[in-house]
Amino acid sequence: MTERRRLRLIPMARELQVSDRKFRELLPLGLPYTQVQGILWFEPSEVHAWLDKLHRKGRPPGIKRTRGVKVPKEVPTE
Repeated sequence: MTERRRLRLIPMARELQVSDRKFRELLPLGLPYTQVQGILWFEPSEVHAWLDKLHRKGRPPGIKRTRGVKVPKEVPTE
């Protein structure tokens, strides 16, 4: 049996190389986590699998969006 690895919020954000503030913005979008007594725990394998589902077609990062064009906020479900 493989050992399950769990991280708290800040170490998980560091692993993804994003700020903890930006990482928290993913929570309402459906980022998988477990909450125990108010502490959030993340399994890196589940987080990476969830992020892989979010591939969107569009402009490369750093290019401003055209006014009136919105990126859908819904996460695809399987």
